[in-house]
Order: sequence, then structure tokens, then C-alpha cells
Amino acid sequence: MAKASPIITNFASGELSDRLEGRVDIPQYFNSCRILENMLITAHGNAERTPGTALATSSKDSSKKARLIDFVKDQDNLYVCEFGDQYIRFCKDHEPIESGGSPYEIVSPYLEADLFKLKYYQILDELWIVHPSYAPRKLTTASDTSWTLASISFTAGVDEEDFSTADHYPSCLTFFEGRAIFAATNADPHTCWGSVSNDYDNFTLGTNDGDAFKYVFPTKNRILWLASKSDILAGANGDEWILSGNGAPLTPSNVSLKRQSAYGSADIQAEPVNESVFYVQKGGKRIREYSYNRDVDSYISPDLTILAEHITESGIACYALQTNPNTIFWCVRNDGVLIGLTYDRMYNVVGWHRHITDGEVESIAVIPKTDEDEIWIIVKREIDGQTKRYIEYFKSRDFGSDQADCFYVHCGLTFDGGSAKDITGATQAKPVVISSTAHGFENDQLVQITGVEGMTELNYGVYMVKNKTADTFELYMEDESDELDGTFFTAYTSAGTVQQVFKTLTGLDHLEGKTVSILGDGATQPDKTVESGEITLKYYSNKVHVGLPYTSKLKPQRLEAGSADGTSQGKTKRINRITVRYRLTNSCKIGTDEDHLEEILFREGTALMGTPTPLYSGDQEISFPGGYEKEGNIMIVQDNPLPLCIVAIMPRVRTND
Repeated sequence: MAKASPIITNFASGELSDRLEGRVDIPQYFNSCRILENMLITAHGNAERTPGTALATSSKDSSKKARLIDFVKDQDNLYVCEFGDQYIRFCKDHEPIESGGSPYEIVSPYLEADLFKLKYYQILDELWIVHPSYAPRKLTTASDTSWTLASISFTAGVDEEDFSTADHYPSCLTFFEGRAIFAATNADPHTCWGSVSNDYDNFTLGTNDGDAFKYVFPTKNRILWLASKSDILAGANGDEWILSGNGAPLTPSNVSLKRQSAYGSADIQAEPVNESVFYVQKGGKRIREYSYNRDVDSYISPDLTILAEHITESGIACYALQTNPNTIFWCVRNDGVLIGLTYDRMYNVVGWHRHITDGEVESIAVIPKTDEDEIWIIVKREIDGQTKRYIEYFKSRDFGSDQADCFYVHCGLTFDGGSAKDITGATQAKPVVISSTAHGFENDQLVQITGVEGMTELNYGVYMVKNKTADTFELYMEDESDELDGTFFTAYTSAGTVQQVFKTLTGLDHLEGKTVSILGDGATQPDKTVESGEITLKYYSNKVHVGLPYTSKLKPQRLEAGSADGTSQGKTKRINRITVRYRLTNSCKIGTDEDHLEEILFREGTALMGTPTPLYSGDQEISFPGGYEKEGNIMIVQDNPLPLCIVAIMPRVRTND
């Protein structure tokens, strides 16, 4: 028997189609997966568990779809707008904006059926919105509770388009070289209009360089989207075009229109991504990368889904772009599955991943925060026999240095008792009176005491706060049945801290009847079922994350036992041992498939019981729970509310030649 120790060094090509499971002749094969679910690819090629989602609010009307659109006034005022059936609501800083104790909203003309055909472009602090059935509008804000959605008053000459009557509303737009660019009214579906230079509302035609212009595409196909790069890129339902000034500024007398390809587009706004523009091909199941190619001196549109045609199987409903910390093109499928494409051509990272939740994702938006872009989604969930639509946001991938801040549940909430407070005194009395300057605790809260010297009987006990003042409070037994009698305790000498802890959590009505996962102070707790909006924890905790569980799965391609040409495929083999290189991980399961998994323990013998297993970075070698087989399957699963990051996989294999 031949022995080998191959290494899987990265997962940069993501999840590939099962049609490619024999294609060892393509370079993507050896750094791809058969399953990459609720895992994303980093720019380094690592496979990292997708963080969980936190609940922001409920959609206004759970019986109807809504759409999320981002709005950036400035870096301190980042909004997510909920466009619903004839209304717009707003979220900021993870909460709905309210006025007078109710969600603030404005009236909108757009019906539910129109929402995903809206096309928009933000220029400075104005969001321009077009739809072929409505006059163009601008969304603006003066403050959190002062928003305006107003029709645009255009300037135009006699017999020129003013976009103000039915069948004369543009259906797509962009901005280019200081001009607003409109295209495709119902009356003129092949026509493009450019505004007066630096006067976006003015479409008065002329012959001077700065005047407005009108240009008719020589095609039978309707223009469906516009995008700005070094030229204006345009997609129609049967072909793709560029509108340019032939290397010079675009003017009424200097307009060149060239057809580049004939794939045809779906009626979804294109998205500029790095040096390219991504668009959905007609039919809604292929995403193409529209970019300039110097070798052919033309724009080309390679298919980004050619190696993973299954990834968009139900068609694309909408998408949004994340650029920080990595470029990920997020798409919502028509069946409610969220998919992502990690994209970095410079480092050959182009890979898809799928993201599954207990429900259906229906809309997505991204707001550009300084440390990490924030992804927002609307999810349709079935809760206690009723349809609910929740607005949620993904927590940061960088949870910092405190393991208690790991957030790996869906539709979750955090219960945070705050930081521990220093104790400066404790009385030998009934009840014990604790001195703690500006402690901030409230009556009937539960607190836990640790680190006291002298009156050590208090340590690790959980008590109820009573009769609090600014700097003191009394201790009662946890069940409020009696005062804590410290008469026979040893005398307090120094030190100690006190912090709020939780045992019963309320306010979980949005997950009524659901089984939830729990992370308390960085350690997993047994799952609980929400009843009457509450759960009772098994262990007291100071910081608790509660939400729907989800499972992350990674299954690489069939093991090649080190054979670069694939000659070990089909041969009987056995993985004896396996070494996995982790980053910031403390639990997972490994086996040959989902029905044959073994729990991997990371806790060291020297670790204190009652403390969470610390996150681990490095190599761990284990015996592999598999027998002789031809495929050489490896599966890694994380179903606890904790992180998982796989850097490399190094199996030891015996192959029967």
C-alpha cells in the first residue's frame, strides 16, 4: 500500500458543481469544496464560519415583501431604508428610527410588486430612484426624523423629454462625468439621455460640449441597466454595449456606441465590482463579469457561475456588494437562499459559498462602516405558526479579543449585564451590605461576586440586589426568600468584584416556540425552547447570546492522496489520521459525512472547569473515524454557537494500488 500526506492549502475556489468532481485537470479543483455552507472564504483562502445575525426590528407588514436600500449621508449617519408597500421606514445604529414612540415612516408611491424593479443611484446626499411606472424621485434627509421623497422637476426644451408623464419615465440611470444619465422609457426603450454637465436636472439639448444629449441605441432590445466605469456600460435584454467619447469627454458631438456581446441581461441593476461590473444574464441564473480586456481591446463578459452552475439554481432576486474586509458579492436567490462570491482576482480568490437559515432571505443591503461593512437582510420566518418578516444584520467577523463576544446564532439577541464593579466593603450582618461606588445595579437584579478576600463565603455566590443606593446595596437570597445572613461570615478585608448575571431571559417573543442556541460568557449552554417569550439558562451568565442555531459545513473535493494528476481517483484508500490547522476555533466535528462525525475536543487538562474552552489557533492531529473507501471523504461541521476557521487540512492516507 502506498502512503501519502497531501495538504489542502486553501479553499479559494469555493463550492463547485458536482459536474466537476472528476475535473482534476483544472487548477480550481484542488482548492475547492463539494460543500461550503454557512462558511465564507477570506481573501487568504481560509474557510471561515459566517457570523450570526442579530435582530434589528420587524418589517412593518409581515404579510408583504419589503426591500432594503442603503443610504449614506456621512460616516456618522448610515441608514438602512425599508421600502415597503407605499411606505419607507428607516434603521440606524442597529435600531429602527422612532418618532413619538412609533416607527418613523414616510409615504411612498411604490407598490409591493414594484419594489425589486426600482433602480437607484446615490449622488452626494441624494438617492435618485427610477421605475418605468413612476416619475423619477429623490430621497433626501435633513435629520433622522425628517426625510423627503419628492418627484424631480426637470428642465427641458420644447418637444424634449422631461420625464414627467406616463410612458416617459426612465427605468435605469447612472452618473458619469458630471452628468445624470437616464435610459429606457416605455415610449423610447432604446434611448439614452445625458443631462447638462454639472446640472443634473437639466436635459435641454444643445450642441455645446456641456449641453445635454440624446442617443438612440441601434438595437431592438430594451435597455435594462447602466453602469459607470471609464465608459458608460449598458445592458439590454439581448446585448451589452459601451457608450463613450472615444477616449475624450462625452459631449453631444462626441458619442460612440459599440456593441460588445450578446448574452442579454435580466432586469436587475448591475453592480460595479473593483475594475469590473457584475450583471445577471437573462434567465436570472448566470452572473457575468463585464470588464475590459486589453488582449482583445474590447469588453468581455465571462460567466462567474460556470464552475458552480448550481449556486444560482432558482435565479437571482437581488444583490449587494461588501468591500471591507474582503470583497464579497452577496446575492439573494428566489428560493430564499443567500449566496456569496468572495472575489479577489489579484490573488486568484474567486469562490462561491451558500448560507442557509431557518427561513427565507428576501432582501439585502450593505452599509459601508469603517472597520467592516455591515450586511443587512430581511428574512421571512415561520414563528409559532405565523409568518414573520424580520430585519436582521450580520455581526462582525472580528469579534475582538473577548470570547464572550462571539455571535454565531441567527435572529439573535444579546443580554449584557455589563462590566464587573469593584467591591470596597461588605458587612457581617443580615442582610450583607455591599459597598461599590457608582455600581449602577437595580433592585431585583441578580449579581455574582468573585475575588473577595476575607469574607470568602461570598465568592461565586449569586444573590438578588435589594434596597440599593448609589454606592451600596443589600444582598438577598437568589429566590428573594430571605436576606443573606453574613453574621457568621469571616470579616471582609479587601478586593472582590460584582457583576450582573442572568438565569431567566425574557423578551424573546420573536422566537416563540423555537429551539434556540445559547452562548453564555463564551461557553455553550444546552439548547432551550422559547415559551411565553422566555427561557431559563442552565448556568448563570453575564453576557448571553440567544438565537436560532445554524450549521456550518465544509467538505473538500475527493482526496487525491497527493496525486497532482488525479491518478488516485477510484482507488481504495483509507485516511488513518488527519491534522487540521485552525484559527480561532474551539469546537467542531469531523468525519466522512454528516452521519459519521466525531466531536473534536479542544479543552486541555490544565483548563479550569466552569470556564469556556479558549479559542485555539494551530495544528491538531486526530485519528480519523473512517474506513477503506474510494472517495476519500472529509467533512468538518460546526453546529455550536462558536467560530470555526479552517486554514489547511493534512490527511495521512494509505492507498491500495
